[in-house]
Amino acid sequence: MKILNLIDSLYAGGAESLLKNFVIEAKNYPNFKVDVCTLYSRNVFKEDLLKNGINLYDLALPFKYDFSGIFKLVKLIRENNYDIVHVHLFPADLFGALASLFVDKKTKFIFSEHSIYNRRRNFKLYKPIDIFVYSRYKRIVCVSNLVKEELINYIPGLVSKVIVIKNAI
Repeated sequence: MKILNLIDSLYAGGAESLLKNFVIEAKNYPNFKVDVCTLYSRNVFKEDLLKNGINLYDLALPFKYDFSGIFKLVKLIRENNYDIVHVHLFPADLFGALASLFVDKKTKFIFSEHSIYNRRRNFKLYKPIDIFVYSRYKRIVCVSNLVKEELINYIPGLVSKVIVIKNAI
């Protein structure tokens, strides 16, 4: 199974560290080929991934909403024939959702919700955008029951897509 993990960057944050540790551990399972793609070139964990044989693709977007990155992402997904695209954080979720419109339906998109809060939830204008973005994912993995509860409170229609896989210590 070929899996692409998409995240904004590998800057020193919790989700980034979790992803780095996960993909390095996944190397122990030969039935899985796990790659990483970042939107921006801020990659604190780059050397850790490369020395562990992880393919790291960097779209090197010059700014947050450079939507030409969607076409770069679609090309990467098509060329590598990924079975799963696992997306983390904003705005990677937006890029993944839009890319899902242009790739083969056999590629499944999932999203990991890492937090109980995001600033977009304070602005009604963003809710329809978030509803569209989340609708493009087959599953939404929440890292805790509270994260799931907050997400479903925000968008109740997601209840059938949301599962909890707790972060390990």
